[in-house]
Amino acid sequence: MKKFIRKNYFFIFIFILSIVISFAIFLLFSKYNSFINSKATSNINSTPINLIITTSKRISLNQLNQHNTQENCYVSYLGDVYNISTFIIKHPGGKLITTKCGQIIDTFSSLHPGGSFDLPKIQSILSPLIIGKLENS
Repeated sequence: MKKFIRKNYFFIFIFILSIVISFAIFLLFSKYNSFINSKATSNINSTPINLIITTSKRISLNQLNQHNTQENCYVSYLGDVYNISTFIIKHPGGKLITTKCGQIIDTFSSLHPGGSFDLPKIQSILSPLIIGKLENS
């Protein structure tokens, strides 16, 4: 009889231990996902409009064209190159912006008909995302 009780305690212990481990793993992944999401959606708009970022990195048109996916999206605007991969999920127009990945978007106003953009806001969004200058621009 004592062996039966010991076996039951053992299985109960294993059952409780597996629940605790599962819960710990759940918490770890939840915190990891929230950390990743907070980095991806960090306060992009908190950067001052007048922020001047100097960079010596030169990016060729060929290199720009290679970064043409949602996960790896570069665009060039007025000679500067931006990595907008983290901004895509916050774009007011949704994922439509991904059609411009790897391209020059100097005709910005034509992409936003009816003046559906605010230039100072756009500058504040793009400023922290600058990664270099387009060669020969």
